[in-house]
Amino acid sequence: MLKFLVIDDDEPIRVFLKLMLKKNFPCLVLEASNGEEGVQVAQSTIPNLILLDIMMPVMDGRAALQRMRENALLRKTPVLVMTATNDKEVVGSLVELGISDYILKPVDTEEAVKRIKKILDRERARLRKTMASTSEYYNGASKLLLIEPDSNFREQFCNFYSDRLTIYDARTGKEAFESYIRNRPKFILVSEKLGLLDKKIITQKVREIAHNNDVTIILLVNDTRGLSSNAFVFDAVVRKNNNMEEFVAEFEKIIFGEEINNGENLAG
Repeated sequence: MLKFLVIDDDEPIRVFLKLMLKKNFPCLVLEASNGEEGVQVAQSTIPNLILLDIMMPVMDGRAALQRMRENALLRKTPVLVMTATNDKEVVGSLVELGISDYILKPVDTEEAVKRIKKILDRERARLRKTMASTSEYYNGASKLLLIEPDSNFREQFCNFYSDRLTIYDARTGKEAFESYIRNRPKFILVSEKLGLLDKKIITQKVREIAHNNDVTIILLVNDTRGLSSNAFVFDAVVRKNNNMEEFVAEFEKIIFGEEINNGENLAG
């Protein structure tokens, strides 16, 4: 049985979400009326998914999310944010804290259920990949398709990962799709500089032929503060960094859920 935690100071909204979740999922629904209480409940119960409001008394949602990401037990727990704003800077700051998705208030039931199912599917796939990919990573069996016009970054990335990943290169959405058909990489890293049409070709057409969530598509950005809701068609977002060590730490957290450290085995 799934375990959901709803953190919202508005009791009617909590009641509405609880009914929605119970109708569509076999689950236990826990509740909290502010961020501080929510963090405490999350720490003691470790839910499968947290539905988090942003504007709350005592401790707001962003502060609560920060606290949860600092806790090893909650660092990877999926969080669906509920907010009345679509401001790009707000969305970007939440993405930096590792939210899974966000929905606008008032909550549309059909859309919310669709998003929650997608998050849960991604989380199950992530856990499977964590186990399968760890050994593949160390012997170079994992394949990655890199779509990035920045030649300096491409060279750095390939130099660093060439002995651990089989890397394919593409410049457009069409080339990327053809490369995916030929090589079936496990990971696709897509530059934000790619045109909107090219991004759609990758995210839509690849997913149409991918089976059992066997591909992870990651958006590569210079700055997360300018992100829009379109970023959530990707499985994750990673920030480009001139310091390759810092980029590697962030990138590998996305792929494996934990940092790879001196060849030690990954946790969970």
